[in-house]
Amino acid sequence: IGVGINSPSTKLQVHGGLVKISGHAYARVTVNDGANEGFFGFENQGPLLIGNANADAQIRVQGTNDIFFQTENTVKRLTIKGDTGNVGIGTDAPTQLIDVLKTSNMAKIKVRTTTAGAFFEADSASSGYVGVILSSGGTQRWLMGGYASNNFTIKDGGTGGTERFTIVD
Repeated sequence: IGVGINSPSTKLQVHGGLVKISGHAYARVTVNDGANEGFFGFENQGPLLIGNANADAQIRVQGTNDIFFQTENTVKRLTIKGDTGNVGIGTDAPTQLIDVLKTSNMAKIKVRTTTAGAFFEADSASSGYVGVILSSGGTQRWLMGGYASNNFTIKDGGTGGTERFTIVD
């Protein structure tokens, strides 16, 4: 079946602009080939497949292109870089595992719970290298944690800065 195309090359091929599903509708891909795999795919400069592989109850994104979640007016809200796996919130060019950018004042990340125990945890496999680095304008200003030591320190100037406060482990 061809929609917007006279000679479809697959069982269903839609050619042209936006395909829109309205209301409480969804697109379902069902595969009964014994592999228990079903993917919804997009092709542009390379395939991007989103789906469930091997009935392992995981959503899997397969491909090397970047993935963008954006509003209808093309504002990118979340990006997953295909080559690095870096995740960007508010940026389509994340440079770290998680990169959050807000273009106005008061960017906050909040961890909440309805009971006890909301934490941020930094766990390094290399002893003595763990902490929080506070930067301004791309320059490290403060380090709180341990850098080349199991002691808790506060350093002025980041990882290479001067120790201002130390609690010996």
